[in-house]
Amino acid sequence: MPKSLIWLIVLLVAIGLFATTSTRSPEKTNPSDRKQVTEKPAPPLTKVPSDGNIAIDATWLIEPGKRVGQITGSTTLADLERLYGKANVKAGPVSGPEGTTLQGAVLFPKDAHRTLTVIWKERSSPATAANVRMSGKETLWHTAEGITLGTTLKELEQLNGGPFTLSGFDWDYGGTILSWGDRGKLRDRFQSKGGLVLRLAPAKSVPQGIYEQVMGDQTFSSNTPAMHHVNPTVSEIIVMLQG
Repeated sequence: MPKSLIWLIVLLVAIGLFATTSTRSPEKTNPSDRKQVTEKPAPPLTKVPSDGNIAIDATWLIEPGKRVGQITGSTTLADLERLYGKANVKAGPVSGPEGTTLQGAVLFPKDAHRTLTVIWKERSSPATAANVRMSGKETLWHTAEGITLGTTLKELEQLNGGPFTLSGFDWDYGGTILSWGDRGKLRDRFQSKGGLVLRLAPAKSVPQGIYEQVMGDQTFSSNTPAMHHVNPTVSEIIVMLQG
């Protein structure tokens, strides 16, 4: 593994930009959790103009470094329950990087299209949100550019105005975007301020011979022929929150 990639990954892990790739629920089911619970309706939809003058839904808007919907860096568990309804919040241990366990809360745990995980800051009282993550194949949460779970590598290249660098697949931090490039349009918004991390995953239908060309703990340009052939999609979004 190249030394430059090792140090980059160590740095990103140190500042908490990574989370587990697993899409399985981190909590075990308890008998007491099986009773019928009525979920509070989602907040009303709010339309605001995006940078492209296209109306977007601010209810599910991700603003890197600032907020995810109504969740900010000062949001506590009590705030989360007040904003989204206590029945829609499940607090407790959640899965972290490399098999670790962190303290957090899952919002809308029964709704795959709305669910996300909030990780609390360490040594804060009361605990406030450090970062928010969502994973899977699709979600209502999205950036102003329209980036969401399921956005393809080629779509990201178009939004960035050029290629970017990501890690190879099939290891702990596989498919993580490491750099948007010196002239990438998304560099300032997502990378320079450290507000957003995206991780990509290939489809299961990718031919093994092609997949093997983009595997391992090494870096790849998004515009390499094999990576374009695979055209992986965003499988995890991690939003760092300031404040």
